[in-house]
Amino acid sequence: MCRHIPPLSLMWNCWMFIRTMRRANAILLILSVFAALLLGACKRYKNDVPSYPVQMEMNLLQYPYVTRLVYGGSFQTVSITLYREYYLRHTFVNETIDVLRSEGSYVGYAGMLVWSDINNEFHACDLCCPHCLDRDMPVQVDGQLAICPKCGEEFNLALGYATPTKGITRQPLRPFQIRYSNHILSIRN
Repeated sequence: MCRHIPPLSLMWNCWMFIRTMRRANAILLILSVFAALLLGACKRYKNDVPSYPVQMEMNLLQYPYVTRLVYGGSFQTVSITLYREYYLRHTFVNETIDVLRSEGSYVGYAGMLVWSDINNEFHACDLCCPHCLDRDMPVQVDGQLAICPKCGEEFNLALGYATPTKGITRQPLRPFQIRYSNHILSIRN
């Protein structure tokens, strides 16, 4: 007998107990059991992309971010990857800039994607595709989509969640915690 299905005698006893209770109490009991089953059935979200250290501070009033990431009501992105161990390569829409890596800056497993949506809210996630997990082939940004060059998975960045829109994966790109205060963007995992 399956351990997950209660025996019929237990179910019959529960039914008889419910019949003897007042109707309001019975409905409350049924709803609470249903809620407990729902909460117990939920699994915690797990992302297959390995968790690597992420720690970065970006002053949006300084080079190279000023006027590139904050553009008032339009969609802007920057991909940040480690380049030759001591540099961070910043890839904006039209240009690539290498900046000396400051001590204590970490950009995740395959790099970091930072973007501001049309409401000027900031978001950040790892550049590694959760389907193929290849850190040497980070996703590429094309408009409001992040596309994996290896497997073709597409992720929609427009709403800030990097959710999959094309392909077989159900996982979004691994999100990072982001805090914005006094023109300083702090990104952590």
